[in-house]
Amino acid sequence: MVRLRFFLATIMCICLLVGLASAVSVTVSPDVIQPNEQITISMSDLKNDSVFTLHIESEIALGDTSDFKFRASSLKMPFGLKSAKITVDASPIEPNSEVSVKAKTGSTIKSVGTIAEGTSVHINEGLGDIGIGTVDYVEVMGTTPSGSKVETVSMEIYGKKAGPDSSAITFSLSGITQGAAKVIIYVDSSEAVAKTVYIGSAPTTTTAVPDSGGSSSGGISTTTVSPKSSDGLAVLSATWGAVRNANPDGLAVVTLPGIAAPSNWRMIAGTYAISPEATSFDPAATFSLTIPATEAADMAKYQPFLAVYQNGAWTKVSGTTSGNVMSVQITASGKYAIFTENLVTPATTITTTTQPTIVITSTVTGGTSSPTSGTTPAVGGSAQQTNVPVTTKASTAAPTTKAAPLALISVTGGLLGALYLCKQGFRR
Repeated sequence: MVRLRFFLATIMCICLLVGLASAVSVTVSPDVIQPNEQITISMSDLKNDSVFTLHIESEIALGDTSDFKFRASSLKMPFGLKSAKITVDASPIEPNSEVSVKAKTGSTIKSVGTIAEGTSVHINEGLGDIGIGTVDYVEVMGTTPSGSKVETVSMEIYGKKAGPDSSAITFSLSGITQGAAKVIIYVDSSEAVAKTVYIGSAPTTTTAVPDSGGSSSGGISTTTVSPKSSDGLAVLSATWGAVRNANPDGLAVVTLPGIAAPSNWRMIAGTYAISPEATSFDPAATFSLTIPATEAADMAKYQPFLAVYQNGAWTKVSGTTSGNVMSVQITASGKYAIFTENLVTPATTITTTTQPTIVITSTVTGGTSSPTSGTTPAVGGSAQQTNVPVTTKASTAAPTTKAAPLALISVTGGLLGALYLCKQGFRR
């Protein structure tokens, strides 16, 4: 009996050690870069079919100019992503001004432009299966409202990983002489890394970050930090001095796929995670989620509610509703979504969105130029993507043919899908 117990204990220890050894490890380096210098995201033990989310959010100091240009160069994606999606947000944007996104790989340059209807531009696009490859550069250009000091561009790509377990994503940034880039990675809905890389130089002064339960010296600052998701549907609002265990400048809202809804619920907005995961708020912060326009028309029938994901399960939380925006007071980071119970089947509707679009596609091959066929979706023209397909509503009208190589442009690697799209699947 003693030998049996010893044997079982040994097996349990081995299993524990194996589990620890196989945990995902992600690092981002260096801490500070100069324009055109490389950022490296190193990963180990990232298993196939893990749900991988990469969020990069860049702040561009504008100085005396209202035009901005953001470029990511030599973007290398060392593994593929199955069923990949991309979201992009740029704000503030001068209303009715043109925003363009351009990508170059080899001898091919592809561009998409749109006229901003408001003060921000959103992209939400499915990429299918994307493969391994390198993009020469990805460029985002636009005009900000007069008097703007900072332009924020956030981009995400997510999908199921396929390829080497250990590898590194590399890219360099230009168009930013002084600023910062938040690099955040989630694996299977758990935060693997959250880091701010400074461009030009690190801040010369640091802001004290009080521990949980305390107050910053001099009282609570009234300055508000308001990070939002890449699709613009989730916004965190907190006073600077209320942020605990994190630098307020490093706060971000990340879109997470892959968290299933309970069998009797249907997810209509979310899931959104507040990063870093260790952050707490005193006094409480406000987290607001907007019901997508394609869902809001039937909101009265849905009877929507907010829920938080904790310990592997969704739990309803009390919140307030104003129009199609639902808000909740929070004292710590978390993962939130809007649901409805599957009790009422809403009427089928068809919503068509008209978006003024400028599309330029060209191929440069040894001095010759020829247009690339296909229809490219307008920036911001895609319907909001949720984690669980909406089976009771018709899809938003959309072109039946797409130029898959553009697939809507991400510094995070989404362009890889555009330029190396592969429909044959991936070898596990």
